[in-house]
Amino acid sequence: DMFRAELEDRLASVRFREYLVPINADSGFHSGFALMPQTLRLASVRDYEHYLARLRAFPRYMDEHIARMREGLVAGITVPKVAMAGIDTAVAPLMPADPTSSPLYAPFARMAGTFSAEERTRLQAAGRAAISEAVTPAYARFRDFLTREYIPGARSTIAASALPDGAAYYQHLVRRFTTLPLTPDEVHEIGLAQVKAI
Repeated sequence: DMFRAELEDRLASVRFREYLVPINADSGFHSGFALMPQTLRLASVRDYEHYLARLRAFPRYMDEHIARMREGLVAGITVPKVAMAGIDTAVAPLMPADPTSSPLYAPFARMAGTFSAEERTRLQAAGRAAISEAVTPAYARFRDFLTREYIPGARSTIAASALPDGAAYYQHLVRRFTTLPLTPDEVHEIGLAQVKAI
C-alpha cells in the first residue's frame, strides 16, 4: 500500500508538472547539490575522481534546471513571487570567491591520512579548479537568472489552486500531506473545529 501510494504520488507529480518548480522559498536543487558531500563516502582516489566529475558536470545540471524553470515561467507554474524574496542572496554563499570556502570543497580539506602527499595535492588542486571553473560560474548564472527572469516573471498568486489545473492539484496536495481521502473544504472544517475546541 505504501509503495502504491508513493508511485501514485510520483505520477501525480509529473501530471501537475512539479518538475518545473525545482526550488521553494528556502531550498531546492541548488542547495541540495551543495549538501552532496555530506552524503558521499569519499575514501579512495577513485571516489574523489567521481566527485570531481560531478563537480565538473554541475553546469549542465544547472542549465537543465534553468531550462525547466523557464518552461515553468511560460506555463505559469512557478513559486509565488512573494516567496522568492531574498532567495537570490541565499545563492551567494554557494559561490565564494575562494573555492576553499565552498561547502563543496570540504571533502578535500578533510582527506584521509591514507592518501599520499602527491595524491592529496593533485586532488585538492583539481577540486579548487572544478569549483572555480565549473561550479561557481554555474551558481552565478543561476543567481542572474533568478534576479533577471525568474523572480520578475514569477506568479503573483500564492494559492496552489491558482496554478493551471489548480483545483485538482490542491486536492492532490491535501491527499499527499494528510494521506486521507478528504477534500480541501473538509480539512478546513477540521481546522476550524480544532481552533474552536482549543
